[in-house]
Amino acid sequence: MACLGILVERSKQDIVYNSRERRRWRNHIMGTPNLAYGVLPGCLVHNDPLSPCCIFLPRRSPSETFEYLQNQPMENWSVTFLCLRHGTVCVRGSDDVHVEICPTDQDQPSPTFWEIECACGQESCGKLHTIYSGGMPDCAKIVKQIVKLNPIVPCGSHNLVWQREKIFPRQIL
Repeated sequence: MACLGILVERSKQDIVYNSRERRRWRNHIMGTPNLAYGVLPGCLVHNDPLSPCCIFLPRRSPSETFEYLQNQPMENWSVTFLCLRHGTVCVRGSDDVHVEICPTDQDQPSPTFWEIECACGQESCGKLHTIYSGGMPDCAKIVKQIVKLNPIVPCGSHNLVWQREKIFPRQIL
């Protein structure tokens, strides 16, 4: 009977060790998820309805925890967001911001967030636009991706005409 007790105790220890080990290995492979404010532009990663694209907003402090995020009031605002993966443009407001799971990267602890200033390239227009985006690592790649995707952004009676030399991304930390 004592042997059975030892086996049961040993099995419990193995289960605890194995579950810790699996969690450690999963976090090593996938990255430890953390929580951050984000907006959903309405497009899907790999056309999977369970994986919507998300543009993560910059953290207001390094100590933002889930409890901190849940209890923070947000000002009312409405801005234009651009998914750099799909070219989806959307207007979202403070009511559209939710706490989302944000994958972490050891080289980049929080996702990049960009304010993109641009002027319409249509002759005799030049209207200035401010668009927000995230996820790309540097300015040159953002400009290249925008020109490639040619996202549709309303600009008066026409759509914004994108010109490489009139796109100015700035990283928001």
